[in-house]
This record gives sequence, structure tokens and C-alpha cells, in this order.
Amino acid sequence: MNGTETGGRFAPTAIRMRAVRRASPYPRPEDFCRFLSISRSRLSNAENGLPISSGLAAIVVGKMPWVSLDWLLLGKEDGLSGAVLQRLLPLVAEESDTTVPRSRSKAASGR
Repeated sequence: MNGTETGGRFAPTAIRMRAVRRASPYPRPEDFCRFLSISRSRLSNAENGLPISSGLAAIVVGKMPWVSLDWLLLGKEDGLSGAVLQRLLPLVAEESDTTVPRSRSKAASGR
């Protein structure tokens, strides 16, 4: 049995997790992990399609009360304010776009 959600990096929860990170005061993965007190691999797993654990979801919502558990896990927008939706929805759209190749630094791509 595979634990990865359908879509991997483009799984709905992975997209929402990346949007939350980018909307936070700590958009770099390393800084976001430090803020949440989690490992980089734990964040990477969530951002690449593995299901978000209830523990990780609780940490995110606890540190960022403007994010609702229902939105993070299920995509239900009811618990989010209009201002939060205005901030998150463009990021969700960008993260959902499969037509734009992922950018990689020159160091990471070996160029």
C-alpha cells in the first residue's frame, strides 16, 4: 500500500501545505521548519504528496491560527477569513499549475 496521495507533488494537501509555507513569514523551507520545530524531511514529505499527519496539521494550525484544520486537510474554505483567502488562493493556483516547470538553482541542477 502506497501512502502517497494521488498526484504526488500536485496532491491537494501538498499544494495547500506549500501555499501555507509561502504565505507565512518564513517562506524558505529551512526557516519554516525551524519555525514549526520540525525536520526538513517531515515538511518535504507533506509538500510532496504524503498525507499530512494529524500531528503536523496540529502544529501548523497551532503556530498559524489563521489556517484552519479543515482547509489544510480537506480544502474547506468556510473557516478562513476573506483576507486569508485572498492571500492563499493565488499561491494555491501557482502551486497547482502543472504547465510551469519547477525552477531549480544552478547548483542543484549541476550546471
